[in-house]
Amino acid sequence: MTQKAVVDHVGTVVKVENGMATVRFQRTGACKSCGACLVAGDENMETTVQDTIQAAVGDQVLVEIARSGALLATVFCYVFPLAGLLLGVLIGIPLGEWWSFGLGLGLCALTFLVLKLCDTYAKARGRFAPHLIRIIEKE
Repeated sequence: MTQKAVVDHVGTVVKVENGMATVRFQRTGACKSCGACLVAGDENMETTVQDTIQAAVGDQVLVEIARSGALLATVFCYVFPLAGLLLGVLIGIPLGEWWSFGLGLGLCALTFLVLKLCDTYAKARGRFAPHLIRIIEKE
């Protein structure tokens, strides 16, 4: 049995502005580890996507998120900062406890800065961005 290459979510458009639609979803178990959407309360998630289907506020829409993109983004956001922290600690061990602590935090912070720059580049390319597929139900 093969898994789909994309994850489909049904959500409600809560805002449309400047060609972008904000879509609210009910949070699922997979949402906890993905990070592709913003948290909007205890049970909801929101994401902003390009409105390619002329959705209106209140429309039920199908949103597609590439599984590989979501997995890769998760790896970038969790593994790289942890690797920076550990590398800094290991480099600093011969120099002393405080150097180890400082280098660990410094390299961890540097990876977050690099990720922020990469995020800007990835958003411009649309690689990790969710896409509106179709309107399911009009209000």
